[in-house]
Amino acid sequence: MPEPEGGLWQPLGEGGWLGYVRRVAEWAGGEAAHVGKGLPGLPAALAGIGGGTVLVCAPHPDDEAICGLLPLRLLREKKSRVVALAMTLGSDPARRPARWREFCVSCQVLGFEPQKFAPSGTAGDEWLISRHTARTRPHAWQAMQSRLLALFAKWRPCLVLLPHGGDAHPTHVGVARLGRQVLRQWSSQGHAIVAVETEGWAPMRRPNCVVAGGVAEVALLCGALACHAGEVQRFPYHRRQPVRMLETAWRTAELVGGFGGAAPPFAFAEAYRVGCWRNGQWRPLAC
Repeated sequence: MPEPEGGLWQPLGEGGWLGYVRRVAEWAGGEAAHVGKGLPGLPAALAGIGGGTVLVCAPHPDDEAICGLLPLRLLREKKSRVVALAMTLGSDPARRPARWREFCVSCQVLGFEPQKFAPSGTAGDEWLISRHTARTRPHAWQAMQSRLLALFAKWRPCLVLLPHGGDAHPTHVGVARLGRQVLRQWSSQGHAIVAVETEGWAPMRRPNCVVAGGVAEVALLCGALACHAGEVQRFPYHRRQPVRMLETAWRTAELVGGFGGAAPPFAFAEAYRVGCWRNGQWRPLAC
């Protein structure tokens, strides 16, 4: 595996991320200690996704790993092609070249294909996205819509991941709004497409899908996050990823599966809201 600047990557052995995540699972107790020995299958709404292209609209470099459990499982289990699209490279111009390099190394670890949203040769500030862009910079917003629609036409994804509309961070909310507008346009042209909303900065109110993660998958996500050296040196959230996924499994098991049910037989999970866009309309899919 590549070792990014700063040496934060640890091998996927018992002395590295695999052992670290396994200890977290064992600490959680009960059946959680056996995660990875019998990982539940993908939810019904996603089990039919074949080997097509999965597009991850990552608001920042690192979101491809933070919310990347589902595309990672689709890559591993369905042989999907996963394109990770860096919608921005952050607001700090001095950090953008390094953030792009870190994004590429993270994608290499995960097996994703890294791409930039901003066209080649454009200044980063022209393509910054926020919740206010449509109102304050309407011409730029139209260019962004055209750009994302063109990328849909180029890659023809069968499934797109993007933040949910209440994901708190201004860039995440902006990417959610942009993505929904383009999904409406794309589906109005006769294309049916599965859209999966993700949690990053804030839990969504009504998730409808829980995807389980095993020790190996979560360890790989931690290792990919560690590749974002400049970010995790500032705040080591790569070490807290397993705990966040523990909380998600606990929080959403009954919220999605029904109150009063049995405890989930897995320690780690991500929550999503899954729906299908067809003829300009979105409808939820039963998971």
